[in-house]
Amino acid sequence: LISLNADYRNTDTEFQTLSSARRGSDDTNYSISASTSLNRYMPDLGISLPFSMSYNKSESVPTLKSNSDIALKPEERKEEIRRSIDDSYRLSFSRSRKSNNVLMRLTLDAISAGATYARKRGISPELIDRSSGYTGSFAYNFSPWWTHTIRLYRGYMISYMPENVSVNVSGSARTTTKVNRRRGVATEDNKYTRDIKGVFNVAFKPFSGGAITTDYSLKTTRDLDLYKYVPILTSIGWGRELTRAQRAGFRITPEYGRWLRPTLSYDVNYDENSDPKNRGPGEPEGIRRASVSSRSKIDVVLTVGSIFTGSVASEDDTTGTSLTGLVLSRIPDLEVGYLLDKNSKYNKLSGRPGLKYQLGIDPVVGDDLVFTTSAGGGQRTDDRTRKNELDLRTEFEPVPFLSLDAKYRYGKTVKNYAGATTYGRTFTWPDVTGNVSSVASLSFFQGVLSSSSIAIGYKGTTQEDGRGSSTKTKEVRKSEWLPLVGWDATWANGVRTTLNLRRSNTETENFQGRGSLTENTTTVVNLSASHSFSAPQGMYIPLAGRTLKFKSNLRFTVDVNYETSLTTKPILNQIEKSTRSFSVLPQASYSFSKNITGSANARFVQETDRKRGETYRTIGISASVLIRF
Repeated sequence: LISLNADYRNTDTEFQTLSSARRGSDDTNYSISASTSLNRYMPDLGISLPFSMSYNKSESVPTLKSNSDIALKPEERKEEIRRSIDDSYRLSFSRSRKSNNVLMRLTLDAISAGATYARKRGISPELIDRSSGYTGSFAYNFSPWWTHTIRLYRGYMISYMPENVSVNVSGSARTTTKVNRRRGVATEDNKYTRDIKGVFNVAFKPFSGGAITTDYSLKTTRDLDLYKYVPILTSIGWGRELTRAQRAGFRITPEYGRWLRPTLSYDVNYDENSDPKNRGPGEPEGIRRASVSSRSKIDVVLTVGSIFTGSVASEDDTTGTSLTGLVLSRIPDLEVGYLLDKNSKYNKLSGRPGLKYQLGIDPVVGDDLVFTTSAGGGQRTDDRTRKNELDLRTEFEPVPFLSLDAKYRYGKTVKNYAGATTYGRTFTWPDVTGNVSSVASLSFFQGVLSSSSIAIGYKGTTQEDGRGSSTKTKEVRKSEWLPLVGWDATWANGVRTTLNLRRSNTETENFQGRGSLTENTTTVVNLSASHSFSAPQGMYIPLAGRTLKFKSNLRFTVDVNYETSLTTKPILNQIEKSTRSFSVLPQASYSFSKNITGSANARFVQETDRKRGETYRTIGISASVLIRF
C-alpha cells in the first residue's frame, strides 16, 4: 500500500576516494520519501489519487574557516555550519477508467489535476535562505468519441466538432526570505512571486473526403494573473495572450486515369510572441514578433507509356501490336515536382497582422504596423525569403540489366533583410547515373564472381549569387563524375571488393571588385576488400566431465585510399594549393564465443604538400581484447 525509501550517509573530514581529495568537513545527509495511491482505499470511485512526500536534510561542519585556510577550534566549527532542509508533498488526480455516462465523459473523465507544496530552509556562514510555496496544474483534454461529420456529396464530409480540445492551466506562488549574515541585511524580505499561465489548444479537420484532406490547429498561451499582488481570486481572469501558434494545411490528390497522378498540398505555420518580457525600453504595450512560413508543393507522376498502351487493341492481337505494346511499356515515368517556400519574420510590430499574412498569402506587413522609434528610424529587422524549385526525374530500363536515372533541378531563392535584397540561383543539369547489374552472369566472369554491378554518373551544377534583382556577385561551376567508375563485386571465394573512382572540377568566379577566378580539381580513388571466416564445426574443450563448444569468427577488411587536389588561379597562372594523400587501413576482428572478442588495427597515412615540398607520415597499430564475465 505504501512505498517507503530512506537513505543515510555520514562521512568525516578525512574521507576520500581514489578519484577525489579529502573532504575537509564532517558531512551528514539523510532523506526519506514515501508514496501511496489513496484510491486504493476507495476502489469503486474509478479515480487515481497518487500521493507522495519527501524530506531531505544535509549538514556540513567544516574544519577551516569559510573562504580561508584558518583552522577552526571545535567550538568555532558550529558557527561555520552549513545546513539545508527540504520537504515537499504532492497530490494528483485523474480518472482511472472511462464512464458510460455522457455527461461524465464530457467533464470529469477529461480532467486531471495536481498540487504540490514545497519548503526549503538553508543556513550558511554567509546567508540565511528560506522559501516556501505551492504549484498546481489543471488539465482538460477532450476528443469526441462519436462520428462528428456531416456527409455532403460523393463522400465529402464537413466536421462540426474539433478533433481535440485541451486546456492546461498551471501556476505557482512562492514566498522567499534571504538574509546576508555578514552584513545583517535582508536582501529579500518575504518576497512574494506568483505566476499563472494557461495553454489552450484546438485541432480541426474541417473538410475531408475523396481526394481532399484539410487540417487546422490553434495553440495560445495566456497570462491569467495580471495583478500579482492582489488576492488571486480578484486577479485571475482571461488575462493577456503571450504566444500564438497557428497551423493550417490541405492536400488534394485528384485522379486522371492511369497516366497522370498529381498531388497538390499547401501548409502554413504562423507564430506570434507578444510577451511583455520581450518589450524594449520605450516600446509601447502590444509590441510583438510575428513570423509565417508557407509551403506550396505540386508533385506529378506522368506515366507516358500508359497513354499509348491503353490505346493498343487487345482484340485480334498480332505480333506487331504486341511488339508495339512492349516498346511503349518501356517508356519511363516522368516525375515532376514544384516547390514554393515563403518565409517572413517581423521583430517589431505594433499589432497583429491580417489574415492574408497569417495564412501566408501575402508575406508583407503594412508599414502602419511596423514599429518606429520616436526619432523616426524604422526598426526594419524584417526578414523575407522566397524560394522556387523545379525538379524533373525519370528512370529508364531499356534492358533488364541496365538502368538509367536522369534528374534536372532549377532553384531560385530571393531574400530581403532590413530592406536589402539578395538572391541565389542553382541549376543542375545533366545529372545522370547508369547502373549495370548481373555482370557476374557474363560468360567471362562465370565461376569467378557470384554477384557484381558497375555504376557511372555525371553531375553538372551552376550556382549563382547576387544582390538586387540581377547583379551577379559570384558564380560557382562544378562538374562531378559520381562515380567515374564504381564497381562492387562479390567473388566466388566470398571476398567482397569495392572500387570507386571520383573526379570533380570546380570553378569559382567572384565578380566583386577586380574579380577573381579559382579552379579546383580533385581525384579520389577508394578500394576496399573484406572477407569473413567462420569455423563451421567450432571448437570442443572437455572440462570437468563436460564438453564446452566454442564458435569462432574472423573478419578481415582493408581500405586503400588515394586523393589528389589541385587549386589554381588560371588568370594569374598561380598554384594556390597542391596536395596528395595515400592511406592503407587494415583491420581484423575476432570473436571466440559471445563472451570473448578482439580486434587489431593498423594505419598508414602519407600526406604530401607538393607546393611546399613537405611530406607527413602517420603509422599506428592497436589491438584490444574484451572478455565478458
